[in-house]
Amino acid sequence: HLVTANNTLNDGVSLYSAYCSSCHQNTGAGTPDQFYPSLFNNTATGDFNPSNIIAAILNGVERTVDGKEYYMPSFGQNSPTQALTDEQIALITQFVYQKYGHPDVVITPTMVKEIRQGGAVPFLLTLQPYFLPATIIIALLILWGIIRLIRPKKR
Repeated sequence: HLVTANNTLNDGVSLYSAYCSSCHQNTGAGTPDQFYPSLFNNTATGDFNPSNIIAAILNGVERTVDGKEYYMPSFGQNSPTQALTDEQIALITQFVYQKYGHPDVVITPTMVKEIRQGGAVPFLLTLQPYFLPATIIIALLILWGIIRLIRPKKR
């Protein structure tokens, strides 16, 4: 559960200020060397699909570019700093999108939950419980057809 003084971290602006601005700055400009990247003119905030930025907030970022290590802590379940709820991450992401990206994109806690669980389930995977029964039925129909062909016909 999120620890807040006087329950004041309850909107995107205050959550961004508490968890993001120390690295990305209050202006969203990041650092001059882009060790902490700018949030405007950024592919993650400029995309109409917010999955990338939500995943970055949930899972953090660890990468090496030109021998330089870049790090952003995760704010998901195993966060080394503070785990945030789906609603809080949705509020932060919505604020960032409105301020630095596409203001028309709506981010919901349900979207965050889906990404937290690994993303949308592929259509074929939703059909998986029906594969075995369908295979058995098809095999029985084929067997029935073969038996009808082989059996002598009555006159």
